Amino acid sequence: MTFLYSLKQIGDFWKFEKESDFEDFLWHNLEALLELKPLKRQYYVKGQYCDILAVGKNRELIILELKIAEDRYVVQQLTRYYHSLLEEKPFFDQIDYSQPVHLIAILPSIHRDNLIDCKYHQLDIKLITFLMRHEQEKIYFRFKQYGTDYLYPEVEIKTQDNILELDLPKVPSKLKQIISRASEYETQCILETRSKILRFHKNITENIISGGVIYGLGKTKPIAEIRFDARRNKPVLFLWLPFSSSQVISRTSRRTFLRIRIWTDWQTVFYLGYIRHGNGIMITAEEYTIFPAKLIPASLLPPKRNYENPIQIFDQDKNFRQQYMKSIMDTYTRTRRNIYYQKHGEPLALSVQDYINVITNRKQYNCELLLSDILDLSKAEFTLENFIELAFYERLLSRKNNTE
Repeated sequence: MTFLYSLKQIGDFWKFEKESDFEDFLWHNLEALLELKPLKRQYYVKGQYCDILAVGKNRELIILELKIAEDRYVVQQLTRYYHSLLEEKPFFDQIDYSQPVHLIAILPSIHRDNLIDCKYHQLDIKLITFLMRHEQEKIYFRFKQYGTDYLYPEVEIKTQDNILELDLPKVPSKLKQIISRASEYETQCILETRSKILRFHKNITENIISGGVIYGLGKTKPIAEIRFDARRNKPVLFLWLPFSSSQVISRTSRRTFLRIRIWTDWQTVFYLGYIRHGNGIMITAEEYTIFPAKLIPASLLPPKRNYENPIQIFDQDKNFRQQYMKSIMDTYTRTRRNIYYQKHGEPLALSVQDYINVITNRKQYNCELLLSDILDLSKAEFTLENFIELAFYERLLSRKNNTE
């Protein structure tokens, strides 16, 4: 039987339209791709669903977890499956449980947290990435073991007739210049983000500006901007997010939008910071601990009047840096939450939760909290997709209200 799968094209990249399509493809081609015998898919054990269980050459159990996007927690997920399956020991007649159990994580790219987790893990965990290429009207798929040059056998993907080819304007030269300096994963994420932006509303425009590409409802209502940060050697995303509502003379509520830099792995948002123009000098608390002194804003460095050779001490003495950072963070956090976060040049970005706290404190001025309708304030991390949707829905709502 021939199985067909739905794919979509993002720029020069191809991907499965849904994770279920990816799972279907792997299940039907497991022996050709990884030389494993398929055993069970979506196996339920102790409140969890394992994507695929397979059997190796020596009847050993193989646990596979699939992702179509980068994932920071896949190692922990596989560990829980391992524990539950060893307690239950299913398919005892087909699996030799005296053999080591192998865990395989399959992802388009590897997050650095995955590598740290594997480095200190006692179980046999293999990280595998995958490649898709288009040649002579056919699409081919193969796995690659991360950290090695080993490539698994290549298999053709039989596609459905409804392959989604996005009817978008040509990628502008400025954006090509930005993604040419990005990793393959970042390039794919940027093209997907661009696709989502342009398809969000028929009136969204894409314009070249100095330093990047900007998207919005005409020239006066920007929504998103993509630039390249040479200091970090990474592409960066800005969104115009609603900060609060302010009372104007006519006693009507007007939304205030700020140009917010987004610190993200293109799945989750970690830090936010208001920057009026360009890439700014702002850094995060995490960057503060690892950046050399020359990349840290002067206002966050020890003053020369209090220390002899403060820059040298800051770069060489880790204990001094940690203690000084703690004092800066204590002062910064205490004062920052009580001010209107619209001053240009603030040196430290806020975590998502701190950013929400700033907005929440605006309630004492009878200002509306706009983020609560879409973001779960109890979570420590937030998806980039939610923030993009927030930027667009609020801008469109503002446009509608101004028209009425």
